[in-house]
Amino acid sequence: RLIIMVDEFEKIEEGIKEGKLDAQLLDFWRGVIQTYPWFVMVFAGLHTLQEMTRDYWHPLFGSITGVPVSFLRDEAATRLITQPTADFDIDYDADAIAEIIRLTHGQPYLVQLLCHCLVTRFNRQSFEEGVERARRFSLADVEAVINTPEFYRDGDAYFTGVWKQAETGEAKGQQQILGALAHSGTNVPTTGMSTAELVQQTGLAPENVQRALEVLKRHDVVTTTDDSWHFTVELMRRWVAQKQ
Repeated sequence: RLIIMVDEFEKIEEGIKEGKLDAQLLDFWRGVIQTYPWFVMVFAGLHTLQEMTRDYWHPLFGSITGVPVSFLRDEAATRLITQPTADFDIDYDADAIAEIIRLTHGQPYLVQLLCHCLVTRFNRQSFEEGVERARRFSLADVEAVINTPEFYRDGDAYFTGVWKQAETGEAKGQQQILGALAHSGTNVPTTGMSTAELVQQTGLAPENVQRALEVLKRHDVVTTTDDSWHFTVELMRRWVAQKQ
């Protein structure tokens, strides 16, 4: 097999619209894929195929399977946290693991980023500052890491990517909604804002708010419980709150 992965495949459409790419490129790829079973292409991006705007995508993707990539389940996230490699020899307190999962909602990049920052801090304390400490991460360690400016700086690619997607998305007002939700409380089912509250807070038309919420939910940025909307990822809420 030869597998070619194209990340941010939405850029292809931008190139076609700007005249930098020929739309026949998609026909060529379709022909290659159908002719050679050993040739595989993987298109990864923020948008679903249904969100692509031009008909020239349909011949290529008509017979291709879409695979949603979402959050890790708690069991998988726990394994990633505690056993990133077979020889990983630092333990975690149970409440530290639970807090990492709560803050990230199992978002794989953020789980790995947070754990990487924990290990980096541990190494700095142990080998540079001469601090004697147990080879174990506690809830205090997690809180210390996420309360540093460096954490959000290192995760800027993720946070900025979600924010810009909301800015340029198909539904207007997404950033205004995220800004309002960022100050509505922590990410637990008992907090958040209703659709009516978001209309009042943002000043947007009800139909605009509803449309924006649908897009944000489809992209896993927000979720709802009994018409109470809140961020899916608590760390994203904190980043937006700091930005506002």
